[in-house]
Amino acid sequence: MYVFLRTLFALIGFVATIFVVTALWWDLHQMDPDNGYFRKGETRVLAGESISFENVDATPTGYVRRGLLLDLHLECRSGGMSLEFFKWRLDVGKMAESDVQLHKPQAACKKRGLQTLF
Repeated sequence: MYVFLRTLFALIGFVATIFVVTALWWDLHQMDPDNGYFRKGETRVLAGESISFENVDATPTGYVRRGLLLDLHLECRSGGMSLEFFKWRLDVGKMAESDVQLHKPQAACKKRGLQTLF
């Protein structure tokens, strides 16, 4: 009986780990699947689809894109981005200039009446 329970709990732990890793990969991939660029010869050309800020949740200070486990927060005032994982927040820096050009978050923030400094 002991061997059966040990094997059962090991299997449950293994499956749970696979689910968590898959959900994290999915969340990170869905944040910006093509990184806003594609290679064309020796240069990188701005491309990709812009984020529709009407489909993203609004917060009092910006926007948040919800995932399975990770939420990506955009602070309208500074352009800072952070990842949230079960109420733990990790600042990941400012939005890249190429992403600012592609997604145009300033226009969405100004439309909501929030001031932008980036």
